[in-house]
Amino acid sequence: EKNSFYQLGGGYFGKNLSFFIDWGGFGGNYYADMGFVNRIESFATKGDTYESGDTTIRMGFKQLYSELEYQIRPQNGKINIHRFGIENFMVWLPNGRLNERFNRFRYFMVFKNTSRLAFRFDPQMTELLYYTPLPNDKPLAPGRYAYSQYNIQYTSDARKKLALETSMRWGGFYNGTAQQYLLALTFRQQPWGNFTLNFEQNNLKFASGYGDVNLFLISPRIEVNFSNSIFWTTFLQYNTQRNNFNVNSRLQYRYKPMSD
Repeated sequence: EKNSFYQLGGGYFGKNLSFFIDWGGFGGNYYADMGFVNRIESFATKGDTYESGDTTIRMGFKQLYSELEYQIRPQNGKINIHRFGIENFMVWLPNGRLNERFNRFRYFMVFKNTSRLAFRFDPQMTELLYYTPLPNDKPLAPGRYAYSQYNIQYTSDARKKLALETSMRWGGFYNGTAQQYLLALTFRQQPWGNFTLNFEQNNLKFASGYGDVNLFLISPRIEVNFSNSIFWTTFLQYNTQRNNFNVNSRLQYRYKPMSD
């Protein structure tokens, strides 16, 4: 009972206009033993303090995603493409009640040198059914939260040895506000190496009684190709939220095509 899964999608992808829509549903007893289903399990606290203990609630849902984009290609100038787009994502509970709504209005400028400048506006609504953990002080109370966020992102010419990607996001966040700053520097030494350094800063300020927190993350990534068959990849990460340092390093030998 309640163990079904279905999905139906389709779209149109033209030179200037593209459109895509996807509809799906998950029963509360649907188990993806070869992977996982995002959202079907919710982690929650049992009360309004962290001393109340925690639990996991399993619940099915239905979701709808749609995307519409129109692009203009100027004949002259430094801009190669103007892209205007709208995204919509909605989630319903098994009883038909709307649980989440996410809208995005976006505009991208893609320059002839492959660099890109992006602007996004994201109004959204989430209804929390249970007390939800925060990074600080006490859990967020159940209820309906509506807020909007803004985002500016710039990506430099990816063909050059040194590439830059940076973005800034700000706006509401549940019952408070959030500011996010991202910076990624990539140095590419063809044909044998890629070196990336990522920084992320999140400043979260919640309503009175819920606390404030500043989170910092740094994550270097090293990719070295010794030959056509031997590769080394190392990912390092340090974050102040958990105050831990992680290392993931892999030496990969490809002894024949498609075999590692």
